Amino acid sequence: GGGAGSTGATTMLDDAKVPSRLAVKKMSAQVSIEAKRKEEAEIRRKKLMERMENKGATGEGEKQDDARIGLTAKFKAQKASGDRLSIGHKPPTLPDGVTMRDDPMTK
Repeated sequence: GGGAGSTGATTMLDDAKVPSRLAVKKMSAQVSIEAKRKEEAEIRRKKLMERMENKGATGEGEKQDDARIGLTAKFKAQKASGDRLSIGHKPPTLPDGVTMRDDPMTK
């Protein structure tokens, strides 16, 4: 009887140390997402460096640090987003050539 009881206790302790299937899946997903995010960030950084080198004529473009490149990219993204938002989209119910500002008889 004593040997069986002690075996069960060690099994319980071993089970406590072994993560569950869901915990392993969650950790694996987090690790893979983090690796993918770092990889995509590196690709974006390389593209930005390439753009800056192509755009800039002097060696100063090569000396810029990552923070400045990041700020430039953020500014460009903000400008592009603002441009997309500022375009007026017509409602799908209006026929072509008619705007919301037209008088009701024209509509």
